[in-house]
Amino acid sequence: MKGVIGLDLETTTWLDESRPIVNQRLSIACACTALRERATGIRTDLIWAGGSFGETMDRRLSSPCEPQMSLVEVRNILDYLERWTSKGFIPITHNGTHFDFPVLGTNAGEIERAARLSLNSIDLMLVFAAVKRHRISLRALGDGFNLKKGTEHISDGSQASRAWQEGKHSMVMHYCLKDTQILLEIAREVDRQGAFIYSTRSGGYRTALLPDWLRHADQWTVANVVRHVWEQPDVWVTMPAVPLDFVDWIPTRLLREEIGYDPFS
Repeated sequence: MKGVIGLDLETTTWLDESRPIVNQRLSIACACTALRERATGIRTDLIWAGGSFGETMDRRLSSPCEPQMSLVEVRNILDYLERWTSKGFIPITHNGTHFDFPVLGTNAGEIERAARLSLNSIDLMLVFAAVKRHRISLRALGDGFNLKKGTEHISDGSQASRAWQEGKHSMVMHYCLKDTQILLEIAREVDRQGAFIYSTRSGGYRTALLPDWLRHADQWTVANVVRHVWEQPDVWVTMPAVPLDFVDWIPTRLLREEIGYDPFS
């Protein structure tokens, strides 16, 4: 792994949890990438929004944003990710397997292209789910490493969607970029400490040690996590998360051909 690419995006409307994500037309308001080279530690942040292709924050703020990103602009994000993954960089997301990549795929009209990128990415929520068998918020993971999610005005994706509709584009882009940067820091700490440290709803903190098969970040790719046997859940987890919860939007043929995973076997 030569480096990582933090990836996050915001939509113009919020997700309806009762419907399959690929059946929802969630238009993309903006996306952010934070590329960091392993050898030098140098980080390059780019903003993607309607009316432009990957720019620095200052340059992006110098002109107004369109209400949503076009098909061509979304495909340009996929181009960028493919170009860097071919050079040994790995995208990192939080719930990207079940949100960011399917949203990119539907907006680009290229589900399989987005699916291949997703399988070769790292999804921190997926890694956590493989260990603890339930989902976890980015805020809870950030709390564990003293990393604050959100900004003064926006604390979650639903608020970001509302702010975008109100024309507060700069506010949303800063929120999105901060989440992207936090992703990289959480991943570095989990890799360094060999564990997730996270806050709980009761106000405490817990630690989840990584099993041997996930001990190093190179083992965290979606493809590796999905096809591996997951850890046993705690007794209080009544509906344990399973791999199909995250990859149900990816064509079964692709899962079989690309990573040898059959969700129905």
